[in-house]
Formats: sequence, structure tokens, C-alpha cells
Amino acid sequence: MLLPETADAEGGSVAAVAQRHLLLNSLREAIMPVYDYVCKDCQNSFELVLTLGEHDKSDIRCPKCESKNVEQDAVAFYAVTSRKS
Repeated sequence: MLLPETADAEGGSVAAVAQRHLLLNSLREAIMPVYDYVCKDCQNSFELVLTLGEHDKSDIRCPKCESKNVEQDAVAFYAVTSRKS
């Protein structure tokens, strides 16, 4: 399901945020960590939902410019799970 592109108050894509929330909600069946990255070439910040094996491979590319020059952002870790707390 694709949503129309509109911008929020900070200029970010409201559709992209909604898409991310839809994806995270659909992954509630499995425990999948969410990782934050920053591209050192274009300064794009992005999140990826990866298995631990995928994260360990370190073959992460920026979705905006396709650069491999990305660094994991230092933010709090959280996992998407199916349990309610």
C-alpha cells in the first residue's frame, strides 16, 4: 500500500513515516531489531529492520544514494515484538 507523498512540518515525507509504521506493525509477528543509520556521503538518516545475521554482514547501502559509506547511528536500541507490555 503506497501513500501519496506529502511533507510534514519539518519537510520530511509523511508517507515515508506512515510506510515505516505500517512495516513495523506488520513485523510484530517476529522479533526484528530496528537499526538507525546515517549515510556519510549524503547525510541521509534511515532505519532498517534487519535480522542479526543481516546486520552482521555489514552490506548496508543508503536508500537515497546507494552508497556503502554508512555508519550506524548511536541511538537507543528497540525491538519490534508481538508481546504487549
